[in-house]
Formats: sequence, C-alpha cells, structure tokens
Amino acid sequence: METNQFIENLLTVLPYWQYKFVKPLRQALKDEMGLESYYALQTLNQFGSMAMTELAQRLKITKQQASKMIDSLCTHELVRRIPDHMDRRYIYIEITPTGQAALYRIFSEDSHFYEKLEKRIGKKDMEDLSQAIETLLRVLPKLD
Repeated sequence: METNQFIENLLTVLPYWQYKFVKPLRQALKDEMGLESYYALQTLNQFGSMAMTELAQRLKITKQQASKMIDSLCTHELVRRIPDHMDRRYIYIEITPTGQAALYRIFSEDSHFYEKLEKRIGKKDMEDLSQAIETLLRVLPKLD
C-alpha cells in the first residue's frame, strides 16, 4: 500500500471509530466515570493488581495523571491501594468488588452491543470487524 493511501485510509477510519465506538461508550459511562477511569478499571480487572508505574504505562499516561485518577477512583471505592509488605516504596492498585460491580453494570446495560452491531452490518462483516480489531491489538503495541 502506498504511503499516501495508508494515511488517507487512517484519517478516514478514525472518525468512524470515534463516532461509532468511542462516543457511545463515553455516553454510556457519563454518569459512572470518564473513559480513562473505565480503561483503568478494565485494565486492573483484566490483569490484576499492579504498581502505579505499570498501570500508567499500560494506560499510556504519565504516572502523575494515573495517580490523580487513582485518587478519584479510591474516593469512590472503585480501587484500593495496597502497600507492598516487603518494600514500602511500592504501592499496588487493585480493583475492588465495587469497581467490578461498576464494570459489570456498564457491560450489562449495553450487553447487546455486539448483537445490535451484527444485526446492522451482518455476520460476515462482523467477523471481519472482529478480525480487524484483533489485528490492531496485535500490531498497535509494537508502535511503543
């Protein structure tokens, strides 16, 4: 693929991604939390407790941004800080049952998203979209 075509395709797909996926997710989260907080909870739920530095790296934000977000999530009892008993300099962040319940609530409110999307675009296109997302998940981390 030619460089210009690649850039043109990328710039064409981004608005679709924003308006068909990101915007609806933000709207679903608006009463619960921000999108970044959702990413943090989802990351902790998926990978388990981790140090602030690792969480910040996974979220692609600074440690200071992560710390501020974790402060807010702790205030709402969605995550908790756990000190490392062997090295007091390390503090691990863990999702709480309340945080897991919040994620479950978000999923259950829009649990038919996949089915609705498949109904709109068809089974074959849904399979292609799923494959494209899997490819992005494999390739994008290599850009770090």
